[in-house]
Amino acid sequence: MIPQFVPTAFMPQPAAGGAYSGPGDVVSGATAWWGLRGYNAAVSNGSTKSVNVRRSSDNTTQDFVILSNGNLDVASISSFIGGGNGFVTTLYDQSGTNNLTQGNAANQPQLILSGLGSLPIMQSTGSQFMFVTTSTVDTQPFTASAVAIRTGSFTSSGMCLTSQSPFVQLGFQSVANTLHFFAGTDINVSANDNVWRSLNAVYNGASSVLYVDGTANSGNAGTNNWGSAGTTWGFMGFVGGSYILNGDQTEGGLWPIGFSATQAANMSTNQHSYWGF
Repeated sequence: MIPQFVPTAFMPQPAAGGAYSGPGDVVSGATAWWGLRGYNAAVSNGSTKSVNVRRSSDNTTQDFVILSNGNLDVASISSFIGGGNGFVTTLYDQSGTNNLTQGNAANQPQLILSGLGSLPIMQSTGSQFMFVTTSTVDTQPFTASAVAIRTGSFTSSGMCLTSQSPFVQLGFQSVANTLHFFAGTDINVSANDNVWRSLNAVYNGASSVLYVDGTANSGNAGTNNWGSAGTTWGFMGFVGGSYILNGDQTEGGLWPIGFSATQAANMSTNQHSYWGF
């Protein structure tokens, strides 16, 4: 698919008299957050890096930033890519230093500039994912958040966020029309495939909750944490070579707290409002 330039006038803009509001404005203090928009109003300054993109024509790479209105600078990316395609080599942590990377060109998600209406998405056909090795969230409760869609391989697991050791997962189960979160125990939730989803998963043992588009689904997800120093964790899939999402994702993050019902509802509203689904 050849990316198409979308004039800035057609990109989402802050409401009249208002400022951009990102996930970090809804709930501050994320341990890590990655996405194709601004984490919060403070990083929407024209200099905060969002992605490093490789263009297919000559494999040159370049960083691109978040604009003052919270949008990714897709006009500059479109100019850089030209008539070819763009692939994400690095997805920068806008809340810290936990940058996601992918050095293997075959495993780099494709950046589609007009993938969700006029907005950009990262696309995987079942083998593209990002990963990082770092110290992350070591105790429950914690929250994982993502905006994603599964568009293929409906009977194969596809994760939005996952850690390798110990295992923690958020994404799509190896059953069609089924979401999944796990921290030692599976919790499955019915939800149609081929539909964009706001997922906010609170991991808190027997009091765990997966909020799907703002609707709560409670259960016991287990007691695993997101890993300690040296663990490897991934975005759009599991770094061991499986559980890779066949679909698209726009953002994801981790918070070292369990969202309240109000916080989860506000996060879902913010995600739906910005991405327009």
